[in-house]
Amino acid sequence: MSMKIEENLTKDEKILITAEKDKIVLIVGAVITVICFILHWVLGLIWLLVFYRTWIISYCTTHLCLTNKRVYGVTGLIKRTELDMPLDKVNTITISKGLFGSILGYGNVSIKSFGDGWTFMRIKNAQEIKKLFYELQEK
Repeated sequence: MSMKIEENLTKDEKILITAEKDKIVLIVGAVITVICFILHWVLGLIWLLVFYRTWIISYCTTHLCLTNKRVYGVTGLIKRTELDMPLDKVNTITISKGLFGSILGYGNVSIKSFGDGWTFMRIKNAQEIKKLFYELQEK
């Protein structure tokens, strides 16, 4: 993962956990792409260029980590959004799972702070990130 946080770590700051993005979504998308191409090449091409391409870009450009001092995350390819927030400024971290998220074991991590909110999609170890965050809040 190419994250700027490693270059900007302060004294005594360590990365505690990094978000693991779920690869099963890409595999399911590839299977859907093949099925669409089997049904009709135009349908397959539309699926590939419109939907599956955004899944791949999201997978490759979403990064989230928790250090002992802050939360750092980046999303987007052209329009990049960066989250760099001290732990004491974060109000809540919530996990949401849809039907496929519950079946395949991934969740969306939402980080909220004083009216602002960031969501990181399809994170495999979402519960671990939330648990570690609240453990750090207790210290």
